[in-house]
Amino acid sequence: MSERITEAQLKALVKRVNELTGNPIEEYAINDDGILQQTAGNFHIAYAYGGVKLEQNDVDSGVTSHTTSDFDRGYVTKRELYNQLRAFIAGLSYKKGA
Repeated sequence: MSERITEAQLKALVKRVNELTGNPIEEYAINDDGILQQTAGNFHIAYAYGGVKLEQNDVDSGVTSHTTSDFDRGYVTKRELYNQLRAFIAGLSYKKGA
C-alpha cells in the first residue's frame, strides 16, 4: 500500500516551485497601506470538490485574479498533484541547471 500524501508535503513542493521560479513564498503580504493582499506570481494550492490543484496569483495585479497552473487537469487527488509537482520541479531544476 502506498504512503498517504499530506498537505505538508504538497506545501513543501509548492515552496520549492516558488523558490525555483523566483516568486514570493507567501501567498499574502501586507502592502504599504497596511492592507493584506495576494502576492503577484505566488504559486499555491487551491482546494475544492475534494481535490487540489496548483494556482498562481496573477503576475500583473497580484490582487484577486488567479491564473490557473493546474496542468490542464482541474482538481485532482493529492497524490496526482504530488506527482505533477515533482515533475514540474524536475523540469525547472533541469532548466536552471540546479
